[in-house]
Amino acid sequence: MPPGIDLMIYVEDPGAANFVGGIPAALETLGLTARVIAEGKAAEHLRRLGVAFETPVPSVTAEGMIDAANPRGVAVGTSMNLESPGLSLIDHGRRRGLVTVGFVDGPANPRWRFRGESDGPLAHAPDYIFVPEPGIADAYVQLGMDRDRVKVCGHPGFDTVRRRRGLLISEGRGNVRRRLWPDLNPERPLAIFVSEPSDGFRPEQFRRSSDYTLRGRGGSDARTDIVVGEFLDAVEASGVDPLLVLRLHPKETDGAEPAHASRFDVVSRAEPHLDAVFAADAVFGMTSVLLLEAALIGRQVVSIVPRAAETAWLPEDASAYLARASTRDEVRKSVADALRGGGPDPAFADSCLSSGATRTAAETLATLVGSAAMTSVDMKANSVPASRR
Repeated sequence: MPPGIDLMIYVEDPGAANFVGGIPAALETLGLTARVIAEGKAAEHLRRLGVAFETPVPSVTAEGMIDAANPRGVAVGTSMNLESPGLSLIDHGRRRGLVTVGFVDGPANPRWRFRGESDGPLAHAPDYIFVPEPGIADAYVQLGMDRDRVKVCGHPGFDTVRRRRGLLISEGRGNVRRRLWPDLNPERPLAIFVSEPSDGFRPEQFRRSSDYTLRGRGGSDARTDIVVGEFLDAVEASGVDPLLVLRLHPKETDGAEPAHASRFDVVSRAEPHLDAVFAADAVFGMTSVLLLEAALIGRQVVSIVPRAAETAWLPEDASAYLARASTRDEVRKSVADALRGGGPDPAFADSCLSSGATRTAAETLATLVGSAAMTSVDMKANSVPASRR
């Protein structure tokens, strides 16, 4: 990696990669050099987006990565990996007096994104945290981060969706559908269910509990299995006979598909995710960001969650452009409405979901990195949240 770059960006989670994807190119338009280091599922996602990145040498340490890059700033996409190299990059960056930034792509688990294996939720917090929404900023302020160090920039991934949407509209939905799935009957409606893993970090969040209001088809306590079962029951009760596509999450490995996967006509993994939801008549799922993207694409969307509390995992104004259901009656009504082209108007997603966030994030980063030479190590020490002093 060439020495003397302005910003080194590290990502390992696909959600973080989705957030970061357009930022390096935006920084270059501002005259800053950026290098992306990615591994795991983040590397796969960036490859699909056409974003250039490098993979870390397996034996190199976080300190060695910084030595090789000699950056003025270090930015890290957060994940639920308590041993993430990103946390070490933040720590070493702070010790070097570099500007350090953490990208938070969603509201889940704020107490764990910078905890690592310590007891403090901000033990490895950077100088600045970039978040997509004010409500997420509030969560980090409540944990002890200074408000002026939490930057609300919107979600840069939505800029990518809007760019891709224009190209897909030009191609036409029928043509996109034939390109992706030429063997499917074009006369039947197409419904996509967006899957999510029911394991991983704090798996108890994704297992049946006493506050579940959905039962599923029995035989599994996994969140996704329960919701898929309710979705299939609702489709059968709707009087509509759509073709069904199960869209797997990037973290769902081969052989780990949800229960009832055989009930779907297609199990989708390799197809470009935005192309896939554009080709559908309606999109269903739980709380994946792909549901928000599908609404922005212009599709009818239904979020099905097994307990009402999980509606907080979506933006506060999400009900303006997608339907939300957490009981069997709500699921059946919302699924039937969406399959018939009804429900909340997805056009409202354009005004509700951030636009221009990529540029906003890049300009903020440029300001921070440009001021790096004026920031002393002592000033950085004073910026440490009280909770980790």
